[in-house]
Amino acid sequence: MILNLICILFFLIFGILFISLAYNPDYFLSLINNFILEKKFIFNLRVQFASIGVIFILFALKIFGIFFGFRKEKVIKLNTKEGELVIFISAIEDIITRLLNSKKELTHIRPQVKMVKKNIDIVIKGNLTSEINILDFVSDAQREIKERLNNILGDKEIKIKFEIRKISVGKNKPTIEEVQIPFRNY
Repeated sequence: MILNLICILFFLIFGILFISLAYNPDYFLSLINNFILEKKFIFNLRVQFASIGVIFILFALKIFGIFFGFRKEKVIKLNTKEGELVIFISAIEDIITRLLNSKKELTHIRPQVKMVKKNIDIVIKGNLTSEINILDFVSDAQREIKERLNNILGDKEIKIKFEIRKISVGKNKPTIEEVQIPFRNY
């Protein structure tokens, strides 16, 4: 952790140094001439130092994002008196899929669960197949999912976002009951 912080500070300092040298190249040119045998440079030194400085700062920010950014965890860990409980994210996604498959208004359900810090973020993508009040349907589904997950996981902060990709609008076809043939499965 300390090594990462030192590396980030190193790149930030060099980035700021190169950008500041781009604004005052005459002083830096005199230093370069003293160290490199009085050779003259043909290229535009200001642009090069500014671009090198920007590259260093972007690289430092990338390293900062890698080491300290949000990470997607694949499990949820719960501590009990007797030990630790590990629940895979895929198990929670399966629970949500089974819960929403019972609703005939929603098809092509694809839940995505992310554990960020102590929060559970859920994004549910799907298609609506009937003309209903979307706000009521989504709020009922969100409440039902939160209740089910709070029963399983305890009191965790759960954020649920629905993404409706397609709404099938049209006349509802009446369902035709199929005649059950006796002993058809034998």
